[in-house]
Amino acid sequence: LDDARIMRGLRGTVTPAQIDPTQYRAVYYVGGSNAMYGVAENVALQRIAMRVYEGNGGVISAVCHGTAGIVNLQLAGGQYLVSGKRISGYPEEHERQDAPYFNQFPFLIGQTVVSRGGAFRTVESDDPHVEVDGRLVTGQNYASATPVAQAVVEALRIHTVQASNQAAAQP
Repeated sequence: LDDARIMRGLRGTVTPAQIDPTQYRAVYYVGGSNAMYGVAENVALQRIAMRVYEGNGGVISAVCHGTAGIVNLQLAGGQYLVSGKRISGYPEEHERQDAPYFNQFPFLIGQTVVSRGGAFRTVESDDPHVEVDGRLVTGQNYASATPVAQAVVEALRIHTVQASNQAAAQP
């Protein structure tokens, strides 16, 4: 509260309704267990993400508990975005399952990804782990944040070149 720079940033934060998704090429769902509450079912956030992914040919990414934000995303045809994709996120096996917070989670990330047709992949350590499946980039834990960001930049580079080549090939 005493840092004017931080407070200025907080006061200037925009709402989803103020976002023009046509201006973005990537969405990055950050982690922290708060991502489990209110993000996955937020229709405004879903619309932004899917406009970026389908309309702009952009990248959807998530790290740690941020993967909760992508479990309900659906393509225009109704298929879940995670269906048939390799996905990572914070596994419920790494949670303190006897802790009160765990029982408050509205869903479990790994189980939900699998129920939506995705392959939930994790490692048994706290080492970084990233899954890249086309324009979908996910990381297991906080240690994966930087590698996920780097993979997003690379995915944007690759898919921008591919889109340019496809456009150039059109008569």
